[in-house]
Amino acid sequence: MPVRSSELPLSTISYHLSLLNTKIDEVAERAGVSPSNRLDLETCLAALPWRDRRHLTLILESVRVHANAPALQDAVRLMLGFAAQVWSEEPPPADPPARRS
Repeated sequence: MPVRSSELPLSTISYHLSLLNTKIDEVAERAGVSPSNRLDLETCLAALPWRDRRHLTLILESVRVHANAPALQDAVRLMLGFAAQVWSEEPPPADPPARRS
């Protein structure tokens, strides 16, 4: 019998969301997003240039496909949905920041 997300402990999903947030911060840092734009998830996602938005989507989809835990799959779906919402409201920055070597 499949487990629905509503049946999972919130702390389990929260744990996975926290890990995904850390990965998003790493992607943003490599993309050159300033620390002040990485203070909250929404601002961080909005500050990502188009190429890095695509890269992050591929990372999250890969995690979702290979996840064994239903809570992780739910967390990735939530994060992808939130990212899609942010990106639909905020176009990518016009001039992406210079990449660090």
